[in-house]
Amino acid sequence: MDEETTPFGIREFKFDADTGFWLNGHNFKLKGVCIHHDGGAFGAAVPLRVWERRLEILRQLGVNAIRTAHNPPAPEFLDLCDRMGFIVMDEMFDCWTVAKNPHDYHLYFKDWSIIDTRDTVRRDRNHPSIVVYSAGNEIHDTPKPEIAKPILASLVAAFHAEDSSRPVTQALFRPNVSHDYDNGLADLLDVVGQNYRENEILAAHQQKPARKILGTENRHDRPVWLALRDNRPYAGQFLWTGIDYLGEAPAWPIVAHGSGLIDRTGTIRPLGFQRQSWWSDKPMVFITRRVAPTALSPTDPGYQPDPQRRQQQVLFPDWTPKSSSPTTRMSKSTATARQSNCFSTANLSGQRRYRQTLHREIGMCLSPQERLKAVAANGGQIVATQELRTAGAPARIMLSADREPDYKLS
Repeated sequence: MDEETTPFGIREFKFDADTGFWLNGHNFKLKGVCIHHDGGAFGAAVPLRVWERRLEILRQLGVNAIRTAHNPPAPEFLDLCDRMGFIVMDEMFDCWTVAKNPHDYHLYFKDWSIIDTRDTVRRDRNHPSIVVYSAGNEIHDTPKPEIAKPILASLVAAFHAEDSSRPVTQALFRPNVSHDYDNGLADLLDVVGQNYRENEILAAHQQKPARKILGTENRHDRPVWLALRDNRPYAGQFLWTGIDYLGEAPAWPIVAHGSGLIDRTGTIRPLGFQRQSWWSDKPMVFITRRVAPTALSPTDPGYQPDPQRRQQQVLFPDWTPKSSSPTTRMSKSTATARQSNCFSTANLSGQRRYRQTLHREIGMCLSPQERLKAVAANGGQIVATQELRTAGAPARIMLSADREPDYKLS
């Protein structure tokens, strides 16, 4: 006799046109990130502990949702999201019949898309973490609605035939240019999703208040977060990206795209601490060394050059000048960028004290071996601190594990 055990979860959720996302009677924002399937140095065959550690770190930053981009994810990854309590957008396609690359899925879409959609939904529908399916990302068929609308209608029907309990969205790309909001294509979706250009999806909701709206791919800028925070119908957003990933690199020897809140090793980037100050309720403070202004993100990603691919890093979690000479001081143009979600913060450097309001930057310079300490307080009580020191001479290389092994070497 054969036996199969399938874990499942019981929960109630909905997307509401007026109030956004609800889970088990609670109304809150989906603070999501997009991820690719690779594990950095592990390639595509990713040990599950790598994903577990990455998700643990993302959760510390306030992330509560994951968008799988742009293909069905590993079922083991969905099991992990179930156990850890992440909310998931399960996405299928990066192209339909119009190619993005010569040998991509467009060659097989007409014959296999409905079959692959059916099989994926049957495989994934018992995962309680999944709350929405995506029929595609930045699909280049949409400028021709006579082609795109029948395809989308058939995909939505295939999703619903296998799972009527979950809505379907799509990561619409430049919908104002292809007139998706006016020609009926967007209204084939249960939840209207759009990549970037938050003002346009908010305008689409104002145009038809019955539309449920969701940001399917979003930049890291503060105005993007405010657009979500300050508009109740806007259910959530998914940052591009949560983790640096292999591919979409400008040129060798660079092999990865550096847009993540954490890098490929799981180290939190300054961008991640900035997001933590907006998304996390746990008291925090973080200071970084700024060497240049942050480049503005493109207003039309995909068509304008991405500054994150062509410009160097400008924020560093250290306070180390290029020269270690005691007589060398850092340039006065160097500034500190401090992030905190606390009521007040102060910078301490020796006997000097710099008090400032949140999300402001100050210019200062330190000699080698000096330290810079940030102190954050709520109600007069210190609740978080962080310290930067200039580095001394290299001493040794030290490796450490993130957890104790569950075995002993003989």
